[in-house]
Amino acid sequence: QHHHRQLFGEAFDADGKQVDTGGYSSSGMGEGYHEVTASYELAGIKNPIKIYISSFPNYLKGSAQVKISLDK
Repeated sequence: QHHHRQLFGEAFDADGKQVDTGGYSSSGMGEGYHEVTASYELAGIKNPIKIYISSFPNYLKGSAQVKISLDK
């Protein structure tokens, strides 16, 4: 609740090339609901992509990975 920071940070592809952001949006904040959308420019980018989490109200101990399929 009431966590007003940007969740996603920098992103890098498999070759270490920084992925450009297409933009961020944030909405919601009513009744504990907060939606954040982040988009990235993926043209010429090599998978896998690492997106760093810059801020989260319940920090994880260690690390975690999430696999997201990108279908066209």
